[in-house]
Amino acid sequence: MELRQQIPIARAKEEYKADHLDTSHGKFSRKYCFLSFNLLKYPVYANGIEDSVRNIPTWYHQMKSPHTLVIFIFEGSIRYLANGEVFSLHQNQALVIPGGMEYRFETRQIPHYKKTTLFLLGVNLPAILETFGLHQPGVLGIRHPELFREKLDSLAELLTRKDPAAMPLNIGLTMELLAGLAEYRSVPTKVPLALQIAKSRLSGNFQEPVNIAALAEELQMPLRSFNRMFHEIFRISPRKFRKQCRIDVAKEYLVRSTLSIKEIANELGYCNAFYFSNEFRSSVGCSPSCFREKNAAS
Repeated sequence: MELRQQIPIARAKEEYKADHLDTSHGKFSRKYCFLSFNLLKYPVYANGIEDSVRNIPTWYHQMKSPHTLVIFIFEGSIRYLANGEVFSLHQNQALVIPGGMEYRFETRQIPHYKKTTLFLLGVNLPAILETFGLHQPGVLGIRHPELFREKLDSLAELLTRKDPAAMPLNIGLTMELLAGLAEYRSVPTKVPLALQIAKSRLSGNFQEPVNIAALAEELQMPLRSFNRMFHEIFRISPRKFRKQCRIDVAKEYLVRSTLSIKEIANELGYCNAFYFSNEFRSSVGCSPSCFREKNAAS
């Protein structure tokens, strides 16, 4: 059963002493491994894994994670906030937090937990999550935690090797793990996988231009059929959808970062800041600078 509470997490750094990462006397332990080479061509894979045990109060805040997180709680309890909702996790539960979301966590009244966090990446990851019904944050009750523990240990061993030749095994285990989670939260979808993949490709990696005709050909669809089906399902053309996504990310940068207008334009693949400002104004109704000022004051 999914546990949710519509309340904010209110913790200040000052509430915790400087020793909240103290590793002495078993207060805190952590081991982790991340891949260091570029694997963006793969559809989905585990890029990192972290095992941690804590027996003292702690907190953590991530503004915008590039990874999709799958957090498994094997002992104790912890509380997360993601997508504006609070999720209480207890023993033998898991939480999925899709990439790009702001999140935070904190220990509960009894500050003890043992958890494993899986960090996922992949060019088709958003579409795969949507297919499995895991594209929104949610708590899943795990009836056979030992099966997930085995897969997590196998992934940890592969990640420790840091061997590109082990990627097929990594991808296979990652898909098995996601499919196993989907058994606990199956959400049917009527969106064809090809269009889910297209939506994923169009909504990110803005520094690289996307040729709509080439994307349709890659998905083995005639361009006219691709445009028509995309519009029928998502109520927007592929080109306008990408533009809208880029503007939405620009808003996030303007509100949540200190990057200059020129730096934001460069991050989003615009040829120059002038073109970015014009496109932003036509979509939002005000300049990027004005948008930043209004939202900073609100």
